[in-house]
Amino acid sequence: MTFREAVVKPFAAGWRARAYFAIALWLLSQIPKPFAQPDPSWWQELINKGVGSFDKIAYVVALAGIVYVVISDVLDYVWANSLQIEVRKGFVETGNVLRESLADFTSGLVGMTFESVKVWIEGGRGKPDQVRTIAKSALISSYGAHNNEPESFLSFSLDDLLDNWATANSQTWENLFALVTIRPSTIQNHFEWEERRTYNLVCMSRCGQLPIKLEGSYQISAPEIIKALGSLDFQVRFGSNTIIDFKKWWSAHKVDQLEADGTLNINEEGILIRYNGTWLSYEFNKTCDISLQETEVEVYERAFISQDDRCYILAVRHPTRGIRLSLTLEGLDRKWTVKAPIASSMLYKKGISAVTVSNYQKYTSSASLTGWTLPGVALVVEWSPS
Repeated sequence: MTFREAVVKPFAAGWRARAYFAIALWLLSQIPKPFAQPDPSWWQELINKGVGSFDKIAYVVALAGIVYVVISDVLDYVWANSLQIEVRKGFVETGNVLRESLADFTSGLVGMTFESVKVWIEGGRGKPDQVRTIAKSALISSYGAHNNEPESFLSFSLDDLLDNWATANSQTWENLFALVTIRPSTIQNHFEWEERRTYNLVCMSRCGQLPIKLEGSYQISAPEIIKALGSLDFQVRFGSNTIIDFKKWWSAHKVDQLEADGTLNINEEGILIRYNGTWLSYEFNKTCDISLQETEVEVYERAFISQDDRCYILAVRHPTRGIRLSLTLEGLDRKWTVKAPIASSMLYKKGISAVTVSNYQKYTSSASLTGWTLPGVALVVEWSPS
């Protein structure tokens, strides 16, 4: 025998029979009370007032039991013959609707349109990592499953280029213009090299830092060191602030002679000057805080270059949109001519982003890169005897 048969069913039967128990209680109330007296004592009065008439209680309980039995039987009849069938039918129909809706939703995912995906992305409904995953999947679907490889060019483009340079906190350069002039020099076997470079630093988040670094080195004899340092010059302007002026710095830190061992080492205010007996090198480092979406940067530099090095290299540290270079030989013998610039982007640019190279005359050459140029060596210009 189960627990339901042993306990639950007898209890339910007893509960439903409570109307008959009430009738029995009423019948018992008709029997005279034991020890009843014409003049009840105080304790009998107290019971009568506290409990009331047993007749009334029996009538109420009997009536409630009868009403319950009738209502319970009616509900059982309605449930068994009509309501239960309707409820079951409702659950079945609800389940069918849910299954059909789920099937429609699943098929909708398969047949999702371009417009719905576009609205989902542009509406900002997805998290950045979710959108990036969709973008990578789309690119792989477009260019081929071979791009699933972790070392594929597509992964390199996303990880090392877009993730580093396409966010709001990233920095890019625009409208870089480098004007370079090569002249005779008072330092033996050297040209004087002068460059004025300007560009716009773009940072959409308007926060971060730009590291600015200048460095150079060349061979020079010890007797010419002090004269070379007197001719050296560089200035950097970040926005409206001039952050370094070498001429002013040199006037405050200049020396008249080398150390006893023929060397020189000056390291003050972010500028390092070093001479080891053969090579003279200089280095400047400064970090600038970014507070604007676009900041104009200007770098002026005048130094020396060996006549054996006859090559100028323009390198960029950030993706740069729009580069112009002009190199001029000024005051040199007619035997010197400048060659046409070579741009690294010639290998991957085409159409309106193609590189334009111009030779106005044999002493001047220029190049214009209208589109984006990746970080690294952007342009190389050589000059040589005719």
